[in-house]
Order: sequence, then structure tokens, then C-alpha cells
Amino acid sequence: MRLYNKKGISPLIATVLLIGFTVAMGVLVYLWLSGTLSLQAKKGELQCGPDDIADLEFSVPSCSNGADGVTIKVNNQGKKRIDGFWIAMNPTGLTPLEVHNVKPGREEEIGLKSADTVNDVEMIPVVIEDGNVKTCTSNAIKATCEAA
Repeated sequence: MRLYNKKGISPLIATVLLIGFTVAMGVLVYLWLSGTLSLQAKKGELQCGPDDIADLEFSVPSCSNGADGVTIKVNNQGKKRIDGFWIAMNPTGLTPLEVHNVKPGREEEIGLKSADTVNDVEMIPVVIEDGNVKTCTSNAIKATCEAA
């Protein structure tokens, strides 16, 4: 019978390596979760206050389906700039935050890509102040989309 003189790593080095890997994995999980949570917080955990609600007024004069997707015209009739919209398209679903700075008294056109024909849209205005994203769900408007 032959005996091999194999040497492995010492228990001390093995313990240090295990602790190092555990700490590294913990840091990676923390960074991943903190990024995910901060995105969720920016998606509109803050709701608009009474002043924001009173100063926001907009209309959707037209919504049309085209070959490239959906085109929505937005007319800002309020006193406050609308920084973006959450747009819920039926049947497609909620889009990522569409950033369009629609100034008071202006009309803007928003183009969205969609493979499906969109029946209607719900526009939820968003105001960004001091780095805070405020979602104004009480000012949401639904509009019916027509074929182009």
C-alpha cells in the first residue's frame, strides 16, 4: 500500500477564505438589494401634495395607433411643469417612467413603441422636485386610442 504525502491548506487559511467569501457575498447581495429598493422608492412612493394637485391640469387631445406604436398628445393647462408620466396601456400594461418636460401652456407629443394595438391609455403625471419623484394619481386621465 502506497501512502501519498498530500498537503492541503491549513485550517486557519480555510477559515479565513470561508469568512472572506461570506463577507463578499453579503456585500454583493446588499448592493443588489439597495439598488432595487432605491429604484422602487423613486417609482412614486411619494404622492403629490394638495398644492401639486391644484396646480396640475392637463388633457389628452388625441391618442392614435400607428405602424410604429402609439402617439399621444398631451396639453398642459396647469400652472406647474409635468416632468413625466406613468402610462398604463390597455392591454400592454404599465410602461417605465416616460420623462417629458411638458411646460405650462404647451402641448407635447409622446411616442411609445407597442407591438399590440392599444385600446386606451391612462396617463398618471409625475413631478420631480428636489430630487423627489412625486406621483399624482388623483390627476390621472384615461384616453381612448384610435387607429391611424
